[in-house]
Amino acid sequence: WCVTATPVKRSEEDLYGLLLFLQSDPLSNRFLWRSVMKISRNSLLPFFQRIMWRSTKKQVVDEIGLPKQETLLSFLRFSAIEAYHYKRLQEQLSHSNLKHINQIYEGAFAETEVTQYDLRRFLTFLAPLRQVCVHPQLSKKSGIQSLQKQTLSMDELLLQHVVQSELECEEAQRKLIFSLNWLAGITALKDQNPEAIRIYLRASKFFGEDIDKKEKREKAREGEEVFPVDMMQKI
Repeated sequence: WCVTATPVKRSEEDLYGLLLFLQSDPLSNRFLWRSVMKISRNSLLPFFQRIMWRSTKKQVVDEIGLPKQETLLSFLRFSAIEAYHYKRLQEQLSHSNLKHINQIYEGAFAETEVTQYDLRRFLTFLAPLRQVCVHPQLSKKSGIQSLQKQTLSMDELLLQHVVQSELECEEAQRKLIFSLNWLAGITALKDQNPEAIRIYLRASKFFGEDIDKKEKREKAREGEEVFPVDMMQKI
């Protein structure tokens, strides 16, 4: 015999280890166990009801002296930077998990069809949000890291968000310039030269908005401006 806590954590397959320890024939035979699991798991219920005894906390509460269970609600008040960080992470996670959330909560699944796997996935989605309520660095998904592995102050966190936002803006600007150059090239191939020049000039304007003349010359030497300039000259 043996005493266990919760015998099933991941799936019914966890029970096989108990049967093997208890030498409960015939299901302690691995081949037979797998065969029964494939055919009908419900047929195992009468077998386990004969060999298992479950005691609830209510039945043994006087023996183990559990303290009275209490629920304490704490309403968090974020600072401005904490609120921004939380909302940003919430939007990021919502976007990446939107399809799964909609499946559960907008009727793609009937209530009885929501599996434990679905619920675990949803709780995994919520975990980073719970973590950043303690400190923004606790969740790896927040994208906030310290090179010195130290806890960041709120001012340092704000600076990281500013730098991160600047990088995102620069990347968005690069994509816009790239797309405009392609659009101008396609327009030129269609012999719509005035429109192509207009688009190239628009791309050049975006390219030079936040770059001083020295940086522009360096970028040009690296070939980043050669294509639109050469194409405009040819047109």
